[in-house]
This record gives sequence, structure tokens and C-alpha cells, in this order.
Amino acid sequence: MLQPALRRFPQTLTALSTRRCLATMTAAPYTPRILILGGAYAGLSVAMNLTHLLAGTTPPPSAFPQPPLPAPKHTKPTVTILDERDGCYHTLATPLLHTSPTCGLASAAWRRFADMPGLRAVRGTVQSVDTAAKVVTHSGGSEAYDYLVVATGLHRAYPAIPKALEKTQYLRDTGALTSRLATTAAAAGTVVVVGGGAVGVEFAAEVKHSHPAARVVLVHSRAELLSNEPLPPAFKAKVLDVLTHDVGVETVLGERATEVGADHVVLAGGRRIDGVVLNCVFPPKPRTSFLPAAALDDAGYVAVDRSLSFASQHYAAGDVARTPAHTIKRAGGAMAGGAVVAHNIVKTFLAAEDPDCEEYTQAATVPDVPAMMALAMGDTAVGFHPASGVSAGVEVRKGSFGDDLGLGLCWRYLGLPVVKEEVAAVAAAERTDGVADGVADATGVEEGPYRARALGV
Repeated sequence: MLQPALRRFPQTLTALSTRRCLATMTAAPYTPRILILGGAYAGLSVAMNLTHLLAGTTPPPSAFPQPPLPAPKHTKPTVTILDERDGCYHTLATPLLHTSPTCGLASAAWRRFADMPGLRAVRGTVQSVDTAAKVVTHSGGSEAYDYLVVATGLHRAYPAIPKALEKTQYLRDTGALTSRLATTAAAAGTVVVVGGGAVGVEFAAEVKHSHPAARVVLVHSRAELLSNEPLPPAFKAKVLDVLTHDVGVETVLGERATEVGADHVVLAGGRRIDGVVLNCVFPPKPRTSFLPAAALDDAGYVAVDRSLSFASQHYAAGDVARTPAHTIKRAGGAMAGGAVVAHNIVKTFLAAEDPDCEEYTQAATVPDVPAMMALAMGDTAVGFHPASGVSAGVEVRKGSFGDDLGLGLCWRYLGLPVVKEEVAAVAAAERTDGVADGVADATGVEEGPYRARALGV
């Protein structure tokens, strides 16, 4: 039976140290196989942090900073990402990327794994995990492992995420959608956004901002926006006020859409609204059907402890992990969690090589993070942080997202270079000494007042 492993961390390391010592006696390096399921924010964070920690170089900045670790001397693992896509996609910017034909960020928002030096990536959809035999079966074959990281995220649907699995097709899809929206706006047509959660609000705002001639209607079944979020009423009221009065989006609240087509919506009262429909309603459902039931909670999330472990040498990070540390699933928490997992894996190697060092037997853990949020809404934003309350304005958007909806910021947190020739907006955001509004370069992080809101850390 799979059980939380935090309390068993030292015992696990002791068992591994025996194996390590035997390998050292024969002068053969220990070559464990680390398999990461999912290559989005959390999974890629694990991989990039491992790359630096194993090489003895400074890892990417993290919202949950860890004490420095030396590189293992006798451990030479292989790190593999298994993912359906051919790269990592910057989900945070989706509402802008899928609505604006002129933002210029679409290509840079999808980074192919093949373009990341030293990273081994396998394409495939996970079908099953045998945690006893340590074998993953996927649509393209199977992968054996010694350490497993589950970072497969939640089920979401287009347009909230790309429907394509390859960058070239994603660019074609994005071009087609933005062109359709532009055509609709040119004819003074209507765009209907279904769902008043964070994604729906941002989509409605970005459509209206990018296509001001279009009539944009947001339909939500509850009486208030963001009804499922554990955030104060004042924040939700401010979001509604900015969305309707500043951005110019019409809202239909408290009435469910009983029929949602590609070109129309029918409401519970019988009213029909014709137009281009963007359905942003998708109940959160973790992608974990391939795991043993003992590893999951009642809702299907991976039941981890604060070290993000759910069994010896098995971890989960990102949206798929159930932890009290995060009440709202956000990009920053996923990346920071990936860093915690990477540090804990490397600590097992170091403890095996030096079992007398108590530091290596102490697992890194994730702290509690209160609910917070920032929503980009055209050229403005609305934010909430427990320390400063509700705020709104251009400076909130700038402080939370920069000029590129967090693209350069997230790539830095993942240790990836920003492709300036592809992203003019990033270059503009970095016009002062390579630093964008309170965010240091990849050697460290200096949080501005609103940065944590965009990343949710």
C-alpha cells in the first residue's frame, strides 16, 4: 500500500546508502533513472532544477528557496520527461495568445523540448504506472524508472489550453482563432464567453481589448464572478466593476447556459445569444487515472505530504498534487513545487554518499500559501493579496505580469533563456539593465509588490 513518505525519509535514505556504498566499492557510478510525467510548469521545473543541482551550478530562482546543495560525486542519473506535447506551453498567457492577432508572443510561448540542451523527452500518453515494478506504460511503449515524478496537471479544454500537441499546429490553430475573432469584430458581431471563473473573465476582457468593435458577452451561472474561488467578495466585486465599466464586457450572471454551440448559446430562461462561442467551463479533474487508487484522494488528486512524496522515490508536483500549501492552483506554486521535488531527489543521492550528514536526511517541504490572485484584463489588472488587499490599475498589471503576461518571468523561474528576437515585448520589458520591474535575471529573484499574485506564490 502506498503511504506518505515524509516520516520515512531517513529510513529510505539509509536503505539507499547501502546500495550507494556497494556501488562506490566497485567504482561504478550509481545511474538511477528519473522519469517525469508531464513537461509543463511543474515537470519542467523538476528537470531544470535537477540539471543544475547535479552539475553543481546555481538552480533557477524559486518562491520556496532552498539551502544550496553540493553536486553528488558518484551519482549520474538520467532524467526523462514523458509528455503528449513536443514542448512546454506558457498557459498563463493563453487568454491573450488565443485572442490577439498582434501580441507577437505565440511562438515564444511554446518551447520545444528538442530545443532545450541536455533534456531527454519522450512523446506519449501515460496509460498505467506499476509502482511495484517501477514501470510506466504509455501510448508509445514503456519506460522503467527508479524515481517517478507525477506532474500531469488537470484536464482542461480548448480554448483554455491548446488542442494541438505540436508547436506548428498550435500556431495554425491560434492564427485561425484570432482571425475568426477579428472577422467577427470587423462586422460588429458578438463573442460569447461561457464561464465566469478566472479563465473566462480574462478571455472576455482580452477579446474586448483586442477587438473593441465586437460585442462581448460573459455568461456565468452564479450570481457573482469567480464563485468557486476562496477570495473576498470585495475582490470579486472589483473584477466585475472593471470588466463591465472599464473594459466594456456585458455580463449575464445567475443564468445557466443550457445549450452551448459553436455559434450560439441558449440560456435557462430560453434566451438565445448568437455569436462566436468560447466555452471556458471545465470542472477541475486531475489527470491521474493511470495511478493506483491507493495513491489518490477521493477527488483523484495525488495524496502527497509536504515533501510532495506519496511513496518512497515517488513524487507529485503542480496542479495534480493535493497539498494544503496552496488553496489556488497557480503557475508559481507548480514551479516552486518542482524545485522542492528536485532538491529532495538530490538529497537522497547526497545522503547515500554521506550518510553521516544529517542535513541530507531532512526533506525540503512546501510552506502554506494563502489564497491570492491577479487577473489581467486588457491594459489593466485586478489583484488581491492578503497583506495589501484589493488593488487595480495599469501598475498592477505591469507589476504582476510585465509586458508579456509573465512569459519572461516564468521562463526565468524555469531557467530557460528568453528568445528576444521572437518577443519584442520581452525586449521592451527588459530595457533597463536586463531587469523587468522588480524581477532579477536568472541568477536570483527580487519580487516586486505584485509579482507573487501573478504566480500564485
